[in-house]
Order: sequence, then structure tokens, then C-alpha cells
Amino acid sequence: MAQRFRDRTIFSLTPGELATAKTRRTPELQLGLALHIGFLRMSGRVLNSTDAIARRILGYLGTQLEIRPPRVTSLRALYPRKQTLHEHQHMAVAQLRFGPFIERAERHLVAYLRQIRGAATRPDELLDSGRQWVHEHRYLMPSTRQLLDCARAVLADEEAQLARALRPPAARHGRTNLRRHIRPSVASVDWIGSSSRPAPGEDRDCRSHSSASIFCRSSGPTRSSCQRYPWPWSSPTPPGSHD
Repeated sequence: MAQRFRDRTIFSLTPGELATAKTRRTPELQLGLALHIGFLRMSGRVLNSTDAIARRILGYLGTQLEIRPPRVTSLRALYPRKQTLHEHQHMAVAQLRFGPFIERAERHLVAYLRQIRGAATRPDELLDSGRQWVHEHRYLMPSTRQLLDCARAVLADEEAQLARALRPPAARHGRTNLRRHIRPSVASVDWIGSSSRPAPGEDRDCRSHSSASIFCRSSGPTRSSCQRYPWPWSSPTPPGSHD
């Protein structure tokens, strides 16, 4: 009883759909186009199966089209030419105003799944919600693999955000603080650079020895670099002073 009610709900054609189906020349083609429209409304996919069509559906469509349907038939019997089959598929899509599942629709689906994710932890838990959204927005139903990829993208984004939130503050800012400590300041760099440039009217050779005296404090005095200045630690030691 429930199956018959569902078939009548899905395969009940509107006056516009009946008019479109009756534009076909033969009763077989009218029945075939009506079958495509009903199947697309039910599943969101074009009909492309080689299985036999249920007798009750043929009888219900035949009653609406006012034709005598065959007792047993299939798409292969209704469409000897594949070109006619493809033409009826496109006519059904245009009649119900379905569109292709393009990249923009995929982004909107991911945003919707992110909102209704709830406690889902596996992609298959979001599969039915994704199919319902696609069908309600009149997009042709993509493959199960493509829908699962959208669900995986949602879960991956949530896991990345959770990982960033749980990361300790020291781990997030430690590298920045370390670079702040070891990076030389602009003032020190300018001072070192300016120490190697002679002032106006100053002898370049004397300036170079002055710069050398800055570094010989840390590396130890040498006679060649420090003997020109009367610093106590740079003066040559008189012979016999250690005696």
C-alpha cells in the first residue's frame, strides 16, 4: 500500500508535464518521456537503467497519458536509438528545471554541511543530509564519492580548527619571540655600519684602526692593531716589567 502511494505521488504528472510528454509521436515515446520525468523527480538522476520497468508504474502512467501501456518493457525496448534516449533525458531535466552540480553548488553544499554537522565524526553520517540538500536545490545528483569528498572537507576543516585551538600559546608564539630576541635592531646595525665610514675630514686609515680597536677588546689585544692608542691594555709591556 505504501509503495503504491509513493509511486502515485512521484509519477503523478502535472498538466505541463503531460503536455510535454504528448508532444512525442508514438505512445512508446510518450510513455518513455513520462517515465524519465517521474524518475528524475524521485531520485535527482537521469534514468539510464536496463532493468525491466515495474508493471504498476507503467499502468499508472498509461492511465494519465490515455494509452495502453505494455505489460513488460525496459528502456532498451522503448528506445532502440540511443540518441532519442539522450534527448528525452535532457527534456526531463529541462522540464523539472534541474541543473548540473557545478563548483559553486559544491561550495554551498560544504557550507551547509558545516552548519548542520553537529556531532558527526564520519563522512557517511553527512551523506543523507547532502543528498537532501542537492535534491531540494534542484541539482543533478552527483556521485556518492563526490558527496563524501564534500563531507570529508567539512570534517578536515573542523579538525584543523580544533588543533589550532588546543595548541599551547607558547607553541604558537615561541618562534616569533625567539626571532625577536635574536634579530639585531636597526640602531645597532646602523651604528656598526657608521663606525666603518670616516667622518668629514677624518683620515680613513685612522678610522679603520679605530674600528679595529672596537673588536680587539673582545678578541684580545694585538701589537699591530692597538699600539697606536694609549689604552692601558693596549700599551706594549716594557722589557723586564715581569721581573
